[in-house]
Amino acid sequence: MVSCRLLPVLFILAIGFIQVTGEHPEDVPCEEETTTRTTVPSTTPTTTPTTTTIVARTTTRRRCANIRAPVTPFLRKNGYWCSMMFTFGANSTMNYDYEDAVTDCNINGLVIGSLETDEEKAAYIKLVQETILYDLTAFWVGASLNTTDHKYYWDDGLAVELMDPQPTVVDPNGHVAWFINKNSSVPGYGDYRVVAKTGLGNPKVNANMCGAPGLQF
Repeated sequence: MVSCRLLPVLFILAIGFIQVTGEHPEDVPCEEETTTRTTVPSTTPTTTPTTTTIVARTTTRRRCANIRAPVTPFLRKNGYWCSMMFTFGANSTMNYDYEDAVTDCNINGLVIGSLETDEEKAAYIKLVQETILYDLTAFWVGASLNTTDHKYYWDDGLAVELMDPQPTVVDPNGHVAWFINKNSSVPGYGDYRVVAKTGLGNPKVNANMCGAPGLQF
């Protein structure tokens, strides 16, 4: 079980690498402002003090105006997906329990997120490489098995439903995680696997992505 407070990392980096195409001309960027965020507690007791970080917000309000959490919009086929991620602190060796991941999303008004575009995957990997101070290897993602056709589908309500490629099943009773590829000399963004909900394994699941639908077309 997770025994420390989880640090939500705002999915924004001055946002040159997360350029979202196809924005509406009437969307007006916010003025530069400073937002104070505190960590989100896990469901297990902790003696770790809450930490506070200061993050500059430069995203557009309109695309994710219905969401109070500090999210970043990504353009998808049917509209914007507003996303953020949760990670541990520097030098962490913790695993991220799936049930804790669900709770951390829900208390922020979000669900465990999906991945629809290569731009989203590339942006997450770049953020991990540039800002995360531990060996982050995998995120929980929002997908589940359809017992009729025995295929896995994204279940966040916005992404193109069928997972492509399908995940490798390591634990039939587990949940889907995205194991990221941080090696730029190897093609692709990583792979999906169904692994134990404890997040334990080699490598382990040690991060979580959350999100909610934003402006729809």
